[in-house]
Amino acid sequence: MLSTRGRRIFEIPPNVISAGWTHCFMNPYNKDDNPTGVIDLGTSENKLMFDVLKAKIMEPDMFEGMTTEFTQYFGGIRRFNIAIADFLSERMKVTKPIDPRKLVVVNGVGPAIAALTMVICDEGDSILVPSPFYSGFISDIGDIPHVNIYPVPLSSQPGSSGIPWSLTVEVLEESMSRAKREGKNVRALLLTTPNNPLGCIYSREELLSYMHFAKRHGLHCIVDEIYMMTVFGDGLEHVSALSIEDPPDPDRLHVLWGFSKDFAMSGFRCGAVVTQNNDIVETLRKIMIFFSESTLAVWTLIKLLEDKAWLNTVYFPTNKIRLRDAYQMTTRFFDSLSIPYLPTGSGLYVWFNLSKYMQEKTFEEEDRVWKELLNSNVVVNPGAGFLCCEPGWFRIIFASPPELLEIAFKRMRLCFNRREATGCQTSEEEVGCASSVEGNLVAASKAEGGEESLEDLVLMLRRRIRETDWLEQQTASVSKQGYDTP
Repeated sequence: MLSTRGRRIFEIPPNVISAGWTHCFMNPYNKDDNPTGVIDLGTSENKLMFDVLKAKIMEPDMFEGMTTEFTQYFGGIRRFNIAIADFLSERMKVTKPIDPRKLVVVNGVGPAIAALTMVICDEGDSILVPSPFYSGFISDIGDIPHVNIYPVPLSSQPGSSGIPWSLTVEVLEESMSRAKREGKNVRALLLTTPNNPLGCIYSREELLSYMHFAKRHGLHCIVDEIYMMTVFGDGLEHVSALSIEDPPDPDRLHVLWGFSKDFAMSGFRCGAVVTQNNDIVETLRKIMIFFSESTLAVWTLIKLLEDKAWLNTVYFPTNKIRLRDAYQMTTRFFDSLSIPYLPTGSGLYVWFNLSKYMQEKTFEEEDRVWKELLNSNVVVNPGAGFLCCEPGWFRIIFASPPELLEIAFKRMRLCFNRREATGCQTSEEEVGCASSVEGNLVAASKAEGGEESLEDLVLMLRRRIRETDWLEQQTASVSKQGYDTP
């Protein structure tokens, strides 16, 4: 019944990160209705600002002045482009104001990456991405554009820079040379700053060196700055690629930003591509009908952006304090257990290492630790899901209310204590129940009248994925067509 293209998309398997979300989706924590449910510390969402946002959105004059264009087909609302361009010009400290005509608004940064990939790459081309990286890039770049990620593996060991997980031009050159030897047609370099999952912010000098590398090899340089305002460390400041005067190859420099992280509004689905390349702007506009955002969301976001006093005195200061407090609560928990982590002052996450609870340093053992945490009804993400080359690393999202973090940390501590008590061995009881992901899938399959065969479980999971818009953005679908392994 499906075309070859449809079959290829249908057969893309979900990876461990989407499996963790499914575990949470089927049994979510609720302090009143389901206090033993699954706590999601794996989804990169800011859950600290809902009260502030709700109060603002519920103001009586929020929808005053709304015009008929906000109820019609969306082909781009100039007022929105102007508001975003003005906001980004100020916050990114650009060398010259962003031209609203050089800004293309779409329904999220994930779709922005997919759309941009389609217009700068051909099917089968590759994009260099430093790993570990945000796993959603695999589906953004691979599922529809059918372009491959070529990982640039980073190391936890300090290299020539003296910094762990450091991206250097030497590392980029090595990966580029290897890709060429393997016959890969590399078309672009994709960077994220602040980085996900590492939390580091690239300096002006580093960004400029990466741009020069891209120019030498004729590559597009895509910079995802979706966490631009999610900086809470004292003295830290985001450096935007658009703040660099006279970039080496301005026609191949493309910057992405969206509301999901900085405004804690991932469900509003809105992102933007900023580029000086007129051909790319015009091409993106021709396919915008497939990437349009809701005009009701657009109106709300316009009102938020235009209220600069609220942003400067209420929203961003409150967000910074809450993020800092949640981060400190999380790192105190790790310190109390002598769990190593990468210090940061940006993003919504901490990159930490659980090797001390692993009998051997393998990805199989990492998977066992991850499953035991799932059995404890806490979702964090294993490093394998980010294509990390070293087993033992995990990412935790700390942007949740302190009372929720406290419960999650108690569950994690009990899980770690059990592993220590058994010499880092998985108990027979835990082996018997396999993982709670598989157990929940079996239960769901039975509830839906299915058998416990692998095929039925996969079909059931795919059906749930198709029914859930969030998973379309968050699932990192790893397949042979989705990335190249160096």
